[in-house]
Amino acid sequence: MSLAGVEVTDSNVSQLGAVQAVRHGLSSAMKSLPASVYRRGANGAREALPDHPVTRLFAANPNARQTPAELVGELAWNVSYYRNSYCAILPPGDPRASEYYAVGGLEWLHPRRLAMVERGIDGRLYYTFNPPTTIVQGAQLKQTTYRDDELWHIRSNPLREDGLLGEPIFHSAKHVFARAIAVHEYGDIWFKNNGQSGGTLEHPGVFK
Repeated sequence: MSLAGVEVTDSNVSQLGAVQAVRHGLSSAMKSLPASVYRRGANGAREALPDHPVTRLFAANPNARQTPAELVGELAWNVSYYRNSYCAILPPGDPRASEYYAVGGLEWLHPRRLAMVERGIDGRLYYTFNPPTTIVQGAQLKQTTYRDDELWHIRSNPLREDGLLGEPIFHSAKHVFARAIAVHEYGDIWFKNNGQSGGTLEHPGVFK
């Protein structure tokens, strides 16, 4: 809850036109860029490897249901807003992986599904995700935990105090968005009332 009396959530902040425009611009620019793997050479030289399995994976299908542009655009959309994006690293032969190359794949995970992240006694990070809200009727899906080497996690500054996750923009700029939401909500209510303000007028005597 903000000082303006507005509850700030990822859902109502994402409804702001400015937020939509910026996120769309960033994700559209990112998904139009080529992705490639390079070999580091001497004196800072680098050599593109167009036949590298990971390059071919991004050029064809990172998973069984997304194109490279769709995946990169979604990752940019998440990083610009949640300041975190996640992909499960799929092993070769996984049914969710690309069918074109036997190098596994990347399965996008929505940041909203993250339940918790914690450091284990082995020093590794463990990420636990809730099942998707849209599931097959009757399916009993449980939470899934990934070790840090089973997950591709992209973080953006600023980070939380523990340094494990990026701090979502609707947290770090809560009051900025609250003012914008308050203005929009006031305008919506004003138009709903046909531009009429409520209230009553009182007169101490007989009004003629």
